[in-house]
Amino acid sequence: MLLDMEAKLRQMNDSENFDQVDGGTHRSSLVLHVAADGSSTFIHHDSLGRINLPHARRLADTLRPLLRRNS
Repeated sequence: MLLDMEAKLRQMNDSENFDQVDGGTHRSSLVLHVAADGSSTFIHHDSLGRINLPHARRLADTLRPLLRRNS
């Protein structure tokens, strides 16, 4: 299950081509933190500030409905 652990880490890049896993020019991390009360928060870590923020938001928005189904 997606929520079996306290945190999940997802490496991501800025590629618009979803068929090319190693594409893009910059990578960052999206972490899902699950608190003891079951609430969850996405945290984006990017060494270049907010360069990948739009991509991180899109990934978080895609994953959010899956979290509700598994809770």
